[in-house]
Amino acid sequence: MKKKLLLIVFISLSINCYSQEKDAETKRKEAEANVKEAEYLEKTAQLNLDAERIKKKSEENKKEAESLANERLLKTEENKTAEEKEKLKTEIAKYKTERAKFEVEKAKYKTNLVNNVDTLNPNESKKYFARVITTNFSVPLARFNFTKTIPEDISKPEVKSKKGEITLFTSIGAGISYNYGVYRATTNGNSEIVNEEFTNIIGAQIGFLFSAGTGEDTKNVFAPVLNIVLLDFQVGLGYELGNVNINQKRTFVTLSYAIPLYKLTKTGFYILKKRPALPIETNDFIKV
Repeated sequence: MKKKLLLIVFISLSINCYSQEKDAETKRKEAEANVKEAEYLEKTAQLNLDAERIKKKSEENKKEAESLANERLLKTEENKTAEEKEKLKTEIAKYKTERAKFEVEKAKYKTNLVNNVDTLNPNESKKYFARVITTNFSVPLARFNFTKTIPEDISKPEVKSKKGEITLFTSIGAGISYNYGVYRATTNGNSEIVNEEFTNIIGAQIGFLFSAGTGEDTKNVFAPVLNIVLLDFQVGLGYELGNVNINQKRTFVTLSYAIPLYKLTKTGFYILKKRPALPIETNDFIKV
């Protein structure tokens, strides 16, 4: 009986010791696991810190690279701007030089205009717009005489309604005119003017018409006339100082053909002012 109890006690103690060893082993393993977990967490935290540092460093490097790139771009733009400024300064200097030359030429040109002098090259034909005084003959093509109603003609309706009479080629005239037109000068090899021509555009003339009758025709014509000249035609208003019919007023209108004296003799005109016919590119160009 005692042996059985001792056996049971021994077995119980053996089981208890085994259980305690198992528990101790389990606790030891758990402790080791906890230590390893702590080490793992510590390493993970360290890795996270390293990753944050790397990320921060990467961002700093990126910002630094962007800053360097911007700085280089800025320097490039500054260099480009400096080059453009230098180029612009060169262009401005060139423009000022050309402008100074132009001002000198313009001053010479103005002086020539004031003195009515222009330099002509050898064997050159040059055209100008000019204002001139000319002399010319006038050949009246038609003359319209205004009429008045006299007491003897009051009863005649056809006479009463008549305003005037027209006559053809009844006189000749001469006068002096102020004209605006085209002047051409041609030079020889020595720059001497060998030919001058003037073509009228518009003008005004004051002159006289005159004629004298012969034989039985005792009618005389002497009338001052004021004409508007267009090309070679004249339209004017005159006042008759010679003989007139009883029913004729002294005022009349005439259409004439002008024969300038300079077309016959290459003289007979005086240039008051002229300017080249070709346009000159300047806003303050002296106009005739």
